[in-house]
Amino acid sequence: MLLYELCKDEMRSKCVLGTMPYNIHSPMRNWYHFVTYSRQAILLWTSLTVVLCNCSPSFKCPLEEYEALLELRYSLLHNNLPSPPTWGRERDCCLWEGVTCNNRTHQVMKLTLSSLEEYDELANWQLNFNIFFSFHELRLLDLSNINIGGLQSQIDISRFKKLKILDLSNNQLTGTIPLSFKNQSSLRVLNLQGNYLNGTLDVQDISGFQKLKILDLSFNGLTGTIPLSFRNLSSLSALYLRGNMLNGTLHVQDKSRFRKLKILDLSDNSLTGTIPLYLKNLSSLNALYLGGNMLNGTLHMQDKSRFKKLKILDLIDNSNTGTIPLYLKNPSSHNALYLGGNMLNGTLHMQDKLGFRKLKILDLSDNSLTGTISLYLKNLSSLNALYLRGNMLNGTLHMQDKSGFRKLKILDLSGNSLTGTIPLYLKNLSSLNALYLSQNMLNGTLHMQDNLGFRKLKILDLSDNSLTGTISLYLKNLSSLNALYLRGNMLNGTLHMQDKSGFRKLKILDLRGNSLTGTIPLYLKNLSSLNALYLSQNMLNGTLHMQGLLGMRKLRVLDLGFNQLTGGIPIALGNLSSLNSLYLGQNSLTGSVPSQALSRLENLRHLDLSGNQLNGSLPLSLKKLVSLQYLDLSNNLMKGNIPACIFAGLVSLKSLDLSHNLFDGHFSFSSFANPSKLVSLQYLDLSNNLMKGNIPARIFAGLVSLQYLDLSYNLFDGHFSFSSFGNLSRLEYIDLSNNEELFIHLDRGKFVPSLQLRILILSHCNLDANLHASSSFIASQCMLQALDLSHNNLRGNFPNWLFKNLTRLIFLNLRNNSIKGEFQFPKHLNTSMSQIDISMNLLNGSIPTDIGTIFSYMEALNLSSNYLTKNIPSSFGSMNSLYFLDLSNNLLSGEVPTHLMGPNLIVLKLSNNKLHGQLRCPNHSLGLPSHIYLDGNNFTGTLRSILSQPLSLLDVHNNQLSGTIPQSIGLVSSLISLNLAGNHFHGQIPNHICNLTFLYVLDLSHNNLSGPLPHCFQSSELVLLKFTGNALTGTIPSNYFNISDLTALDVSNNQLSGKLPRQIGENIPLEILVLSGNSLEGPVPIELCKLQSLHVLDLSQNNISGSIPSCFGKMHFRKSDSAHQYLSVVGELGFGSRWEVNTGVESYITEIMIVDLISKGNLYAYRTDYLVLMSAIDLSANKLTGNIPLEIGNLDELVQLNLSHNQLTGPIPQTFSKLHQIESLDLSHNQLSGVIPSQLTQLKFLEVFSVAYNILSGCTPDFKDQFATFNVSSYEGNIGLHGPPLEKTCTSDSSPTVEVEENQDDSSVDDAIFFAILVASFAAGFWGCISFLLCHHTGQHIRSIMNGYVDLLTERILMAVDKWICMQRNRK
Repeated sequence: MLLYELCKDEMRSKCVLGTMPYNIHSPMRNWYHFVTYSRQAILLWTSLTVVLCNCSPSFKCPLEEYEALLELRYSLLHNNLPSPPTWGRERDCCLWEGVTCNNRTHQVMKLTLSSLEEYDELANWQLNFNIFFSFHELRLLDLSNINIGGLQSQIDISRFKKLKILDLSNNQLTGTIPLSFKNQSSLRVLNLQGNYLNGTLDVQDISGFQKLKILDLSFNGLTGTIPLSFRNLSSLSALYLRGNMLNGTLHVQDKSRFRKLKILDLSDNSLTGTIPLYLKNLSSLNALYLGGNMLNGTLHMQDKSRFKKLKILDLIDNSNTGTIPLYLKNPSSHNALYLGGNMLNGTLHMQDKLGFRKLKILDLSDNSLTGTISLYLKNLSSLNALYLRGNMLNGTLHMQDKSGFRKLKILDLSGNSLTGTIPLYLKNLSSLNALYLSQNMLNGTLHMQDNLGFRKLKILDLSDNSLTGTISLYLKNLSSLNALYLRGNMLNGTLHMQDKSGFRKLKILDLRGNSLTGTIPLYLKNLSSLNALYLSQNMLNGTLHMQGLLGMRKLRVLDLGFNQLTGGIPIALGNLSSLNSLYLGQNSLTGSVPSQALSRLENLRHLDLSGNQLNGSLPLSLKKLVSLQYLDLSNNLMKGNIPACIFAGLVSLKSLDLSHNLFDGHFSFSSFANPSKLVSLQYLDLSNNLMKGNIPARIFAGLVSLQYLDLSYNLFDGHFSFSSFGNLSRLEYIDLSNNEELFIHLDRGKFVPSLQLRILILSHCNLDANLHASSSFIASQCMLQALDLSHNNLRGNFPNWLFKNLTRLIFLNLRNNSIKGEFQFPKHLNTSMSQIDISMNLLNGSIPTDIGTIFSYMEALNLSSNYLTKNIPSSFGSMNSLYFLDLSNNLLSGEVPTHLMGPNLIVLKLSNNKLHGQLRCPNHSLGLPSHIYLDGNNFTGTLRSILSQPLSLLDVHNNQLSGTIPQSIGLVSSLISLNLAGNHFHGQIPNHICNLTFLYVLDLSHNNLSGPLPHCFQSSELVLLKFTGNALTGTIPSNYFNISDLTALDVSNNQLSGKLPRQIGENIPLEILVLSGNSLEGPVPIELCKLQSLHVLDLSQNNISGSIPSCFGKMHFRKSDSAHQYLSVVGELGFGSRWEVNTGVESYITEIMIVDLISKGNLYAYRTDYLVLMSAIDLSANKLTGNIPLEIGNLDELVQLNLSHNQLTGPIPQTFSKLHQIESLDLSHNQLSGVIPSQLTQLKFLEVFSVAYNILSGCTPDFKDQFATFNVSSYEGNIGLHGPPLEKTCTSDSSPTVEVEENQDDSSVDDAIFFAILVASFAAGFWGCISFLLCHHTGQHIRSIMNGYVDLLTERILMAVDKWICMQRNRK
């Protein structure tokens, strides 16, 4: 055995047996055998000599211990762990690394394996502890931090007769403590902290630890009460049980032998009870750590009488209450007192601090202390550190209270309500190293003279205050400063260079969240020691110049996000080779990502380029960033395929976000399938791209650490099963929504998933048609908290099993499916559901009467757009947390229950049902919701009963309400949207309505209101105004056109008169202007052309005269690109960190703002969300004259143009052929002449076309494309028009065909006959009428009849002359 080991481990290269080549001749073969056997004999004798001379001084290490170490080395190698490099090189193991021998006996006394190598975190060493029993003189055994995953047998410590220190900390040991302690009296230190041990510590197991001084079992999973673990440990001086799950209280009798205990650490457990029970008889205690438990109550004075030696008392993060003085009596030896994170209140009385002469650290942070700071600071002359952050302290710090703080090095007053200017807090603190004043209400600027004493200041934190002025004022004379935090203030301007001359030692500069301007280089000069530079969330602009950055060779963090930087990313950025984190997100950077720069940033761990306008493909140089952990390229314009090779080597990558780009093509998942790649990836977001192709089965097998996966909004197709995630046990979030060609199978089959999801989003997918509890993958997800299956074609009855099986479900979205049946739930349902959306389905029947009891934790419930019937249950009022309730668009009937609304209800939607009864406020004692939708019902009564604070949105349109609008409406100052349309309100609009200064939307249309329009609107917030369909009189107030945010104005179908206002403000965002159906007169003011955002203009059915302004052609009349921010459609019940229910006015505007427009010959009612897609001009039914401006043809995005029923003259402009988006063109009932431009056939979207009843002549446009769809009615009333679809045809050269062309010789005769008949008819008719009138009428009556007759006769003569001219042109 020994020879074998020697051969294997020391002379492996020499013990290779030679083999004889078969092609050697016989004499040579004999010689070969001789050499071979001779070599073996020499090796044998050498080995024997080694054995016989084992006792020689050249081999000091005993053979038994030498073999044990070799076996230990083999065990390491066998478990894929590296052995210490010096082991096995020499026979004397005393020279090996980590081995310490006795100088006399040469036996191993100390064995240390910790930190010899960087052990593989994925290894799991199963250790045979019997190896160490060969070391009879072992005093210290350190096996910490080497990833021991388990032991092959329990450790019998009793066999280590002389072992004093055993360290197995920071391994992966599991189960109960694997040690037997019987008859072990030598052990002094036992360290098992940082493992996964559980269970309780039996009393008999530690009965032999008579001499144990230090026991560390912290950071495990031990449970049970403390007394069971510590009996008979009379010599113990330090006990660490921190970070376990111990509970209960510490019984007094178990501490009777802890006379020598100096350190007791029980922090971060679940201990309960009051503090005094833990403190009796521990007279030698120097340090007591009880933080992070659930201790409560107050500390009684008598329990501290024996704590004369106590220097450190830690009660942080408990639930102790009361005032501070009760805790502080007789603590004359205290050096450090930690009371932060409790519920202490009141102020600190002066007499209680007289014994704190030696106190060096005082932590009272995160409590509820009040009053001014000065009361807490007197007589603490030895204090080095004072922590008062996170309280409710206020006022300013008086100078006299800091006279004793000569030794103070750390002062933390952050997170309070301190006010005033900074200088008052800083005088005479000459020893101060760190000053934290963040998150207060400090203001003003820092005067220079107050900094003179801060020569030793290294950390200054003034962030999150209200400081103003330029940065330079804060920085002078702070020559020792290492870190400066000024984020979250109102600093502005630029940083002057001369103020940074003393910042040679500055390592951290944080100026985030201010209003700094200018270019970046001005801020960076001479900061050669800088490690971290934070300039995000400012208004920095310009390009990213590198000359100010090149001197910062030590820079590790560069944060320039959320600014206004432009241009490309410079290649010179690669010169910052020490960079660990680079944040350039949320700017306006363009161009591609430079590969040359990335390839040199080999130390980069965080890279954020999101929210820019970067384009091009994914740079291949990313694969060189082997240290990269977080990569965010989302929200750019990057495109192309995503090469799999890029991520193959990024084994450290934890987060990858490529969402919201233009990546397309078939995505390669090969990098994810390889188990050796991306093993650290936790977050993967590829959503909102154009990726396509199948998602292969088992493709994510290599992503063993994956927790978040989002593949939504792509073009993935094929079939997908959740078995692809079979071994991803850590996966918690999956979003595959909006891949409409992806067929997802919810039937799990034989697949038993190991993953337990928390969030699953499958909206807008192709799911299985039915949800069956027995076979669904969803049914296996018992940890699921949020489930979104909306917008699918799910069929069948309502899935009650979801509520029964998924007991942890909080959010459920089944919106827009085909689920039918009654809305019922299992009996005795125990659920904590808080948000449910089952709207837009086929549910019928009544709402369960006990719904409020079943879902007592409900916060948002949407049952709208179903077929639910009968009454609304009053149990809704039991949902005390409910803030959103939508029962709209059902068949509910009856009256609204008196106790419908709970105390927290914000949004109530009962629209479009069959509800009736008097309009009243249900359960008025609890207050009103702020958003009330009662429209589309049969409510009666008046408004007075429902008007109260804090009402924000009220919609009662299309009911049977009556009466006047009360003046008290002006008292509801919180109102932002009011819709009273479609009722029976009468009287005048009260002027008090102008007091609603926050009003966004006002719709009073289709009532019986009279009187003038309100002239008093002062609100700049108004977005929509609608008064259509009333009997309002007077003029349109000119100030309507100066409301800065007004987007839509509709006063149509009233009795308004006067001229159109000319006082139109600059940059008014008006998009929709409807003034039709009134008696407005005068010309169209050219000031309307200032409304460059206008895309719907309706002035029809008025008495407007004059010509059409040519400046209309310079307006855009474009369909709104993204609509006004208040006209945009805000999403439905959706997903974020939580489901968000839209309660604001934004989405509501799209539903209530209806504008009546004549489109394509018919009257339509357009909702505002459709109007944003409309571009229209309607000037019809007025008295406009003159030619149509040629410039109108420049409106290439115009969709509708109606100029009919006016008195326009001249030709149809050929420029109309450039109206490429036009769908409806109506020029009928005018006096237009000339030919119809043949170029109009280029209008490919034209659906409605009319030039009827004009004086047009010539040929109709070619009967093709869109013009092949128009019938005779489009051209009738034009005598001179010919061609299809009219009966008269044109010649091949597009000239009108007339019969005289076939017999031109008779043309002169025909002309003579024609004019003769014309003259004779005129003479006879004219003089005949004159004779008749003279016989029967006289005076003014005669003249009026004559004028009408002359006008008619003149029109007929002109038509005849025009016909004759056309005939003459045809002959030529």
